[in-house]
Amino acid sequence: MYEHAAAVQWGVEVALDVELGGDGVWGAGDYVVFYGEALESKYTMDNVYWLTYGKAPGLRMSDTDGTPGSGITPVNYPEIKRLDGGGYYWQNEPGFGDKERFFWARLRSPAYSSDPNSPKWTTTVAMAAPSTSTVLMRVSFYGANSSSTINPDHHVVVKVNGVSVGDIYFDGISWYTAEIPVPAGVFSSSLADNTLEFSVPRDLGQASDLVFIETITLEYDNTFVAYGDMLSFKFDESGTWLFQVNGFSSDQVAAYDITNTQAPSGITGLVLVGEGPYSVQFQANVSTNKKYWTGTPDALKVFFRSNRIPHLTCAPWQTRRTISSSLTRILPLQRLPCGISAPGMEFEQ
Repeated sequence: MYEHAAAVQWGVEVALDVELGGDGVWGAGDYVVFYGEALESKYTMDNVYWLTYGKAPGLRMSDTDGTPGSGITPVNYPEIKRLDGGGYYWQNEPGFGDKERFFWARLRSPAYSSDPNSPKWTTTVAMAAPSTSTVLMRVSFYGANSSSTINPDHHVVVKVNGVSVGDIYFDGISWYTAEIPVPAGVFSSSLADNTLEFSVPRDLGQASDLVFIETITLEYDNTFVAYGDMLSFKFDESGTWLFQVNGFSSDQVAAYDITNTQAPSGITGLVLVGEGPYSVQFQANVSTNKKYWTGTPDALKVFFRSNRIPHLTCAPWQTRRTISSSLTRILPLQRLPCGISAPGMEFEQ
């Protein structure tokens, strides 16, 4: 059966990695791995993958030799986190085409009677930023009202973990992208929920201030430390690099080159260092932007197979999501986990 297992997304076959536990026979505890991507669209939040077997042999991931050599070990990699949501619809936004008119958050002062908290909005992001790294926060605002006698119309106060990091001013019914350098040490240096707070003080003389937030992007130099027994990172600096990822709780660590998301490759020749926590080393020649995933089997997103389920869907969070994707494994169990029902299976990013 396993030779003919295949996954298809949008009519294109996706490469699988079949893990048979060393005995070469498909059985209990074995699984297949593929890379699943969330879908960004104004029409749906689900990306569908069809799983099948019994036809021609399926596409398999290739192997890439990552045996450590004399490469240089980098200290940091560029981390980019993009957060957004779609809780508010504003029909008065001008323009047509691909504009969604859905926004993540709404700030209004004075407060709506139905929403007394509207002058202030908070959200959290689970992340760790090195204590030496400045975090560049980009926020996409949309000003939804204006006054002909006041310029600027909008004032937004931004705080991170209770620390004021920016006062944003802009004018008119318009889009505005703010770039806010958050000083090193404001974001937590260990994995934790960091609180982002936005408020409109309405202190410019205007009768009201209405501002929407569409997206928040966080950019910073991150270190090669796994959280939750996994780390996915991009690297675009040309050269021969010896990557070392630290912080694994198990010595069962795998690594994949996921630059081509439809045909990732498994990295062989990994070297494990330490006795817990563990580190993994692999070498790579980088000439273009590359993306890698490292982690233990427990860090893979898991789905259980049922004879009644022909497909699964990959969906981002509906209220807040990080635009990212994940490696996924399908276990050969004849049951459904709690909370999943036919005909589809979903995971959230």
